[in-house]
Amino acid sequence: MTPALPSVRGPHLRHIGRAQKVRLLLARETPRVGRLIAHAFLSRVDAGYDVEFIRHYLSESQTDLDFTRRPETVNAFRETYEDTHGQGYDAFINEVQLISTDWHALTQGLDVPVRFFVGTEEHAFPPPAVEAFAEAQRADGMDATSVTVPRAGHLLAYEEPDLWVAELARMVA
Repeated sequence: MTPALPSVRGPHLRHIGRAQKVRLLLARETPRVGRLIAHAFLSRVDAGYDVEFIRHYLSESQTDLDFTRRPETVNAFRETYEDTHGQGYDAFINEVQLISTDWHALTQGLDVPVRFFVGTEEHAFPPPAVEAFAEAQRADGMDATSVTVPRAGHLLAYEEPDLWVAELARMVA
């Protein structure tokens, strides 16, 4: 859901926003600088600017903004953040570094069905990027499909849980 895609090669790169490309390039080419940037913004979240940070990051998606204005959403994000980063920022930094690598060796020839769900209001990795990535994976023999979800954004997993849970149930049945 709302997949982050590798930033090394592929036709999907032309659809990824400039800011996202810069972040991923920094993480790949200058890992120490990438770590410092991640520490800087995560420390702002730790300092109590979590809602402001999330709303700024999601500012291009009205659906996401509306979703983040629900009190239960804010509380869930705070609890999740505490659990995720309770032992430091390394999990988040490792994720950024993973996105900054080439996945080709890992995905080539994969013989399980893969479904990429992306919201129409996702801007970091927008639907055309996800579809281009899925198409490239199909060319390598993977059963990859891109599913674009209307009125969903970066928070698709939270905004439309019934949709992806139903698809997951169909895939494992």
